[in-house]
Amino acid sequence: MDPEVKKALEDLGKSWKDYRETNDARMEAIEKGLGHAELDAKLANIEASITEAKAQINRINLGGAGQASHQGPSAIANELVGWMRNKDRQTQFVSKVSASVNADGGFIVIPEIDTEIARVASATCAMRGLANVKTIGRPSFVKFVNKGGLTASGDDEGDEKTGNEGTPGLARIEIFAHNLRTRPVATEESLEDLDFDVGGWLAEEAGIAFAEKEDDWFIDGDGKKKARGFLSHAIVANASYEWGKIGYIASGAAADFASSNPSDKIIDLIHSLKAKYRRNGVFLTNNLTLAKIRKFKDGQGNYLWQPSFVAGQPDMLAGYPVSEDDYMPDVEANAYPLAFADWKQGYQIVDRRGIKILVDPYTTEGAVKFRTYKRVGGDVINFEAIKLLKIASS
Repeated sequence: MDPEVKKALEDLGKSWKDYRETNDARMEAIEKGLGHAELDAKLANIEASITEAKAQINRINLGGAGQASHQGPSAIANELVGWMRNKDRQTQFVSKVSASVNADGGFIVIPEIDTEIARVASATCAMRGLANVKTIGRPSFVKFVNKGGLTASGDDEGDEKTGNEGTPGLARIEIFAHNLRTRPVATEESLEDLDFDVGGWLAEEAGIAFAEKEDDWFIDGDGKKKARGFLSHAIVANASYEWGKIGYIASGAAADFASSNPSDKIIDLIHSLKAKYRRNGVFLTNNLTLAKIRKFKDGQGNYLWQPSFVAGQPDMLAGYPVSEDDYMPDVEANAYPLAFADWKQGYQIVDRRGIKILVDPYTTEGAVKFRTYKRVGGDVINFEAIKLLKIASS
């Protein structure tokens, strides 16, 4: 095991042990009506240590997002890097990739860098790691979905064939790929440095910028010139669920989790999802919400949240993986800070093939701008595969 990973895991284990002991003492003080401000402060410090240890593990697992793999780059990839370093070679490069150059001087990134940008974005954007992702070569992706799923029937030879009467109907879903852009800037001096990994730097800068915007889109986007996030759809009490809407379970309190047995509502959320989706269920929430949930115990006194001590494996909440995304709402009245879903069944991301770069060495003296464009879309494709926790009394 990598020594850095080993140390980070050891730090996480120690912090989690300290957290449990401190929170147990805090809960005992609350039950006895004693002051617990000092324990609250200690708990907050331990929480920060847990967050830092997990972040360190994630950074190591990412392997240095900006360190592009570039194993065996093609001749055209080398030409691209040369062009990035020296604007005088632009004409020579363009003549070699004329089939990929458009009228305004842009070109489709060759596979090595395109793949590396996608890798960084996937490692950074939580929803990309959870949802179904498809690359398309046209403006939109169309999918026909059976509302509620297909049913099967058995019959004997000679019985009248009535067809699939259990099919509740087809829904046509069309997901368009929308433009995303970012503009990494490098100094001419850095580009002239032969030790500077231009491709890796560009992949990291563009990949992280794209991932930040995609995170926002996939969760809360309104679908107008952007992906449609799952929180932008109609949301109803789970008892009133119907296709086209997402069901929720109430937290039991108007502006927070319930003060008594808050973990019960998380269990209710899990079981609001049908068994066929529940087996692949994953929680999605932000770090502030997770800080609250870490304090919850089940009826046997076990903590609901358990950290992973295996590099690359997710933390668990009530026996299911949990993923963090800063774009999930905080805990407040009428918010939806916790989602539980079979994301691969419930949400579709589409990438239009090819990432375009326009290199601008002219508008700013001493700097080169890499205007980078991609096209991406997303939307819910199965409404019964996603459930939410709403901060509300009912």
